[in-house]
Amino acid sequence: FLLTLEAALDLQRDLPMLLEMKVEEGGGEERKRQLALETGRLARRAPGIAPVLLSFDPELLAWAGAEAPQLGRARNFLQPGRADAEILSCAVGALNREWVEQVQARGQRVLTFVVHDAKCLEVAHRAGVDGYFTGKPDWLRQALMRMDP
Repeated sequence: FLLTLEAALDLQRDLPMLLEMKVEEGGGEERKRQLALETGRLARRAPGIAPVLLSFDPELLAWAGAEAPQLGRARNFLQPGRADAEILSCAVGALNREWVEQVQARGQRVLTFVVHDAKCLEVAHRAGVDGYFTGKPDWLRQALMRMDP
């Protein structure tokens, strides 16, 4: 069973959703532009809670944001990087509290990926992130309730 992006957006009406945009290796600039325009166009029409556009690629994020300027934009990083989006997402292993505090002081939010175990959660929690990406939402919810604030 495979959903189209349009069908997924319709299903998520009451849930926050991040739309991560990736172009296959060697996809080229024209393919990136097409993906950004189509994603922005579909996301702009999403019912319910507006999705947030997400990408490792700053050009792709900028193009999609120009197509749908009312949507939030989140930038993925494998290492802490330039703060060029409203929300920054960083791999948990690269997080440090100093960078998180600098980003938050500018009014931006920091999310981390991918939190699937207690060790990753502890690193992210100590760094002071604003949110987590996980494939185990029930586990994460329970683990966060057991942690100190």
